Amino acid sequence: MTVFADNPPILGDFVFEYVNKSIFVYVPYGTMAAYQAAPGWSDFTNYQEIAYKSIPGYGQGNGNWQFIASPLAENTAPTEIDDMLPTTGTYDLYRFDQTENAEWRNYKANNFNLVNGQGYLYANAEDVNLIFKGTFNEDETKNVELVYDANAYFAGWNLVGNPFPVSAYANKSYYTMNEDGSAIEPVAVSMETAIPACTGVMVKAENTGESVTFSKTAPETAVNQGVLQIVLSQLDPEPVEGSKGGVSTSSTTALDKAIVSFNEGDELGKFVFNKDNAKLYIPQGKEEYAIACAEKLGEMPLNFEATENGEYTISIKAENTEFDYLHLIDNLTSADIDLLPLCKGGKGDSQPATYTFTAKTTDYASRFRLLFSVSGDADDDNDTPFAFISNGSIIVSDANADATLQIVDMTGHIIVSADVARNISTNGMAPGVYFLRLIKGDEVKTQRIVVE
Repeated sequence: MTVFADNPPILGDFVFEYVNKSIFVYVPYGTMAAYQAAPGWSDFTNYQEIAYKSIPGYGQGNGNWQFIASPLAENTAPTEIDDMLPTTGTYDLYRFDQTENAEWRNYKANNFNLVNGQGYLYANAEDVNLIFKGTFNEDETKNVELVYDANAYFAGWNLVGNPFPVSAYANKSYYTMNEDGSAIEPVAVSMETAIPACTGVMVKAENTGESVTFSKTAPETAVNQGVLQIVLSQLDPEPVEGSKGGVSTSSTTALDKAIVSFNEGDELGKFVFNKDNAKLYIPQGKEEYAIACAEKLGEMPLNFEATENGEYTISIKAENTEFDYLHLIDNLTSADIDLLPLCKGGKGDSQPATYTFTAKTTDYASRFRLLFSVSGDADDDNDTPFAFISNGSIIVSDANADATLQIVDMTGHIIVSADVARNISTNGMAPGVYFLRLIKGDEVKTQRIVVE
């Protein structure tokens, strides 16, 4: 008998009166003691803990893909996992390969074992629970070596997996499968998101000799400076208010996702899982990223590629940070969308700001830009201002005479960069708020200043 409830269900009188109490009762990992002590359940003498992953069936469609992983300490044949390889019905089980022609290796064509710490791609036409029984990995942490083949088409990409029968954390940013199994979405390491048991994630090595560490406890990290989560969806075919560049709350399944992070170490290259989906990514030099780090004041390009003509929506949500200025620029239409009214909801609980637009497959990729200034950034390092305005000039204190001063406008553009040995005139500067960066060797100070 297999039970999937973490808490022992309350039993009525005589529920198990005629049940053989020596049968094996399989219960979720970590719950055995509770079952053995619960009324009615305590009558059973043979308990065994399991780990399981629920797989929604794809029916007649082609979705509901899942990244799975084995929590069993030893290599395990898929035939030993309950309901993984049905005798009737349709399923698919793959392992990932970095080479272009292989990419996904099907178990049906080339049998393989499930290795602890590795991940796999799975789908089933029916709703099933994959049940893992045996000796679990009881370690607190595990390092999983990553493969890096510089000559491979998918160089550095690895599908790995939570090696434990409980939730775990990874020390690298990663891709996880979305809720409906139609696309993958990035997760930044600074977000400290737990990876459920029996779940795989995709990470990238940038060189040989790298590994990813899984831990049962959340890592001790620096203060989270926040992220911008950007979700791309395609709208319903019915007309919606604001479909030519306004605000809309109606959308279908998310197609892709990108993250702008204000935390060092949050970085993840772009990997396309579903080639039929439109594509959203952050270009950095010649590379494409799903997660890219940014300074708290500046501009970030946001590229978009449509796979079909139609209407799309971009939803942008600030998490764990607040902004003084946050605008989305549509380079194609020249629309300038102020996202701040909705993103001012507070740290971690802001509402998503949504922009709806029309796109064609022939549009150029460099469709959008984000302009932003994080609240408080200009005051973080300053107890005392280092500059002031007098008689139309910005004057920096004598103690900083050997430094360089940058004047940055609210869109993140550096409009002046000069040696502070001389005063800098404010003539020609439009009235408004500016940010000053004082750079002296490795030391950088910032200050907000108002030109009237």
